[in-house]
Amino acid sequence: QFEKGGRLAGSSRTRMARASGLVPLSLGAVIAVPLASRLLAHRPSPAFAASTSGVVSRGFPSLPPVHCQRHAGLRQTRRTRGAAAGAAEADGERKIPLEGPRRWSDEFSAAALITGTGVGGGFLALPFTTGAAGCVPSASVMLLTWVFLFSQAMVLTEIIVKVSLREGTPVSYTTLAQQSLGRVGSAVMSGLFLSMMLLTNVSQFAKGGQLLASSLNLPHALCCGIVGVSISSFALLGPVRLVGVCNAALTAGFVTSVAALFAVGAPISKWSRLGRADWSCCWAQVPTILQVLVYLEVLPIVCRLLNFDKRRIRRAIFLGALGVLILNVSWATLGIGLVPFSSADRLRDPVNVLLKSGGPVALIIDGLGACAIATTVIGTNLATQALISDACRRLPKWLPGVLCALAVAVPLLIATAFPGVYFRALSLQGAYPLMILWGCIPPIIAFRSGILKGVRLKRAKVALLVVLFGLSVGSIALRAATDLRFL
Repeated sequence: QFEKGGRLAGSSRTRMARASGLVPLSLGAVIAVPLASRLLAHRPSPAFAASTSGVVSRGFPSLPPVHCQRHAGLRQTRRTRGAAAGAAEADGERKIPLEGPRRWSDEFSAAALITGTGVGGGFLALPFTTGAAGCVPSASVMLLTWVFLFSQAMVLTEIIVKVSLREGTPVSYTTLAQQSLGRVGSAVMSGLFLSMMLLTNVSQFAKGGQLLASSLNLPHALCCGIVGVSISSFALLGPVRLVGVCNAALTAGFVTSVAALFAVGAPISKWSRLGRADWSCCWAQVPTILQVLVYLEVLPIVCRLLNFDKRRIRRAIFLGALGVLILNVSWATLGIGLVPFSSADRLRDPVNVLLKSGGPVALIIDGLGACAIATTVIGTNLATQALISDACRRLPKWLPGVLCALAVAVPLLIATAFPGVYFRALSLQGAYPLMILWGCIPPIIAFRSGILKGVRLKRAKVALLVVLFGLSVGSIALRAATDLRFL
């Protein structure tokens, strides 16, 4: 899953930052990183099974199926499942034969998965993103962006649940696109996902090379190669269980580093710096903040984990997304308190300032960055491998391996040739592919999938979809106009 930069525009503050990738906060979230990669499978039923049960081809353990009916019980027999399906079909809706009782721990796991998806390497870029605007304007942008993403999450939840129950099988995003937009829509979604993965590799290789070069005093190009080749090779070629164990250890290290960073940084921060505000910098933050807070890629998994119970799903999404918001606002606030903003040096990265200053904060940021980048690169490469394998399943067997190698080599060449590409790559990722994928497409699918037929408050829901689509299209148009103006 893909993180979440600087603007492509020429203005200095349009170069905002955000590091992408799915860095889970629990072991369940760690396992879900490769699981989320299967959302792009091209076969509706088997593909979603792969997306939610694990990367079967690489041997990841499967998640136990869950029951979608309100009072879930023990495993149904084949005859019982057939009778239940027949009765449900008579009412126009087929039940999905799943198993497992309703447990609060499932909601906690789903919320942790959402929080883990929305928090990760973006920590390294957030102080630079929010420094110019200040604490209050940045927090306001985060809150409004959070509301936008939460509204889109509610739309997607409604679509996933209704279509899954109507079809009698869990559906993936690609399945929804195929049914609503045809093969072209499915190809567009796959292309958007792939572009986000490649841009994530570019940004993470560049930032990882920068951190390693500053620590070992080695050339940037060499350090980019070490980071990109070693971590990507381990993710793509290493034993699956070993990859999972290492990813879990890295995740634990990330969580520990975040806790230590707040514990050490809070007492030495100058909180009077939080009073500075420049609202004119808010628009420049939007793509980066959007990428920092996004978590929508894991919603099909969340829906299945919670038995397609919309009330439980909404509760888990709210809690998980709230955790993402609180963590990122807290880190942005701490970064502003630790490093003063300098209008004379607007391109200065506060993280680099803290690293050069030495001391315990620098040591913690080094560890946090290493864990965040490693888990992001692992998850991104597993997702890329799954997508390419599904797309090439009827082609020569050697082709997926070659394409996976290119998916590492091309971003590595870009990161090596352009050391400052970290911010620009992440800005591009947040400004266009992500806004199209999670801003424009969900309302279109909602209209074309027929989920609005016979619903209560239909006019209000239609108005919400129109507003969300209009905001997304308007944001893309304004961003493109801004970028073109500075070319």
